[in-house]
Amino acid sequence: TTAEALAPHVDDQTVAIALSLVCFLSGFRIDLAEMRELAGERLLIVDAIQGIGAIETALDPADVMVAGGQKWLRAGNGVAFLAMSDRALDRLDSSLVGWTGVDDFMASEQPAPHRPLATAGRFQLGSAPIVMAAPFGAALDVLLDGGPGAVEAVVLDRSKALEEVLRSADAEVLSPWRSDSERSGIVSFKLPGIPPQAIFDGFATGGVVVSIRNQDWIRLSPHATTPAWIVDHVAELLAKLKVSH
Repeated sequence: TTAEALAPHVDDQTVAIALSLVCFLSGFRIDLAEMRELAGERLLIVDAIQGIGAIETALDPADVMVAGGQKWLRAGNGVAFLAMSDRALDRLDSSLVGWTGVDDFMASEQPAPHRPLATAGRFQLGSAPIVMAAPFGAALDVLLDGGPGAVEAVVLDRSKALEEVLRSADAEVLSPWRSDSERSGIVSFKLPGIPPQAIFDGFATGGVVVSIRNQDWIRLSPHATTPAWIVDHVAELLAKLKVSH
């Protein structure tokens, strides 16, 4: 959604605006700066899992930003990051506090209550997933070494090239974006007259992994490491599907 579309639903009773950085289905990317302006002193809470690792994203506009490592960061399940502004830390309390979420958590003889940490660490309910932290850290190193902006440029190049191929094959592309700033790495489509499962199977046979979302949309999610030749390969797979159906 856009700030303009959301504005009529924000009033004096609104304490927070919570939304996704990128829509899991359409790939639409919100304008964080516009959402920050709309939120004002309200909290802006952002689920960034469909964008972090593929598109360059600033933490500053959000009061709370969270994302797991299993999608675009390619770091596996079981680990995530949580970033919080001072405003969010002042206003939000954790209803459950883990043993590491308090000051001097190793002071087992200290009588209760144990004071929660002043940082976002108070929202960590258990021990850190040390095994998964290693690939998560490595994934962040790869992203930072390559440069988030450079990664985004390749991701958008691949997604736009795939969109062109899809339209050339008379596919229906779910495309709410008006400019590159509203794009991401997600492109969803339908092929008229061809069942989603048949498309899924045809792509799988050709070595291309896609997802079926909302029952009838096929989602492509090229990353920066997706080779350029995959675009022509997708065109070939689409042609085969149209011939066989």
